[in-house]
Amino acid sequence: MPPRAPDRRALALAIGAHAAILALLLKAHGTLPVRPDMPALAVFDVPPPPPPPPPVVSKPPPPRPPMPARKPAGGSPPPPPPPERVDTTPLPVAPPAPPAVASPFAADGVPAQLAGTGRDAAGTGRGTGGGSGDGIGPGDGGVRYARAEWIRMPPPDAMQANWPRESIKRRVPGRVELGCYVPRPGPPRRCWLLSETPKGFGFGKAAMALWGQFRIRPVRRNGEPLDVPVVVPVNFMMPAAPPLPK
Repeated sequence: MPPRAPDRRALALAIGAHAAILALLLKAHGTLPVRPDMPALAVFDVPPPPPPPPPVVSKPPPPRPPMPARKPAGGSPPPPPPPERVDTTPLPVAPPAPPAVASPFAADGVPAQLAGTGRDAAGTGRGTGGGSGDGIGPGDGGVRYARAEWIRMPPPDAMQANWPRESIKRRVPGRVELGCYVPRPGPPRRCWLLSETPKGFGFGKAAMALWGQFRIRPVRRNGEPLDVPVVVPVNFMMPAAPPLPK
């Protein structure tokens, strides 16, 4: 059997009862005050917040100044010693020595096989000649020479007059060694050519033309002259070109 529909009369009574109760309540409390119209809300733009400030970079603290050195007790420190004085006075310069001019008749540089022991030089010959005493042997053996001891050399003009012309033109120096017998102080008795360097320029001939102007002391032993030949070196050196012979 289908359900029954609610009674419309009962529903209308219920609604009316509720309306009566509501009217009583409103009358008891009076009418609600009417609030004045509220103003409309104002709408405005709000700017965005500013950007955050940049980070602050902290600077390193400045270096602390060095602490002053403590002064020693008992007063101020002694002053530093004065600087060492340097003598700036220029030293005197010695004048240059004059250039040494080699004598054409210097006796140094004589080969050892030709040089004797000085004034008292003597030798023994190995030939068939005169004995084994002091002196020289005229045989097959070698002859021992003493160094010449000058009394007077030839003058420079004689040297220049006999200078080989070819060596002057080509500026070639030369050296000659002469062997001479000197029995007494003065000029030799005779001379002969021992060596000539370089050959082919006429240095030996030029030296042989000069021996008549040699003044040489003889070799002596115990005050007596010995019949010993002497070696006479003649150097044709050219520090400056000698004048051409006329």
